[in-house]
Amino acid sequence: MIITPIIPAPVALEDGSVLFAACHRSLKEEASMTETVRRGIGMKLRPVRMIPFTTIFGVLPLLLAQDPGAEIQKLPAGVVVGGLIASGDVTLTVMLLIIQAVIRAGIE
Repeated sequence: MIITPIIPAPVALEDGSVLFAACHRSLKEEASMTETVRRGIGMKLRPVRMIPFTTIFGVLPLLLAQDPGAEIQKLPAGVVVGGLIASGDVTLTVMLLIIQAVIRAGIE
């Protein structure tokens, strides 16, 4: 049961690297910091959101099952779904702050 909270970690790492790559590409085009972050979000918001949602849709049958023994599957499925939603939100807020800090450090 200890493994279920760890499952969303690689997804959050992948989301963060996708956002960082998009912002880095935009920064090479000589854009301002605000414009860089705005372009990075605009280009990669849908892919960053689709990565956890595809996993959530894959786990959804475990969460909605009514068969005998389904109550054993619901707890880990609920943890995975909650972790993926939370990791997506944290990725979009924390990674953007990290990207801005990295850009500022590189400019100064």
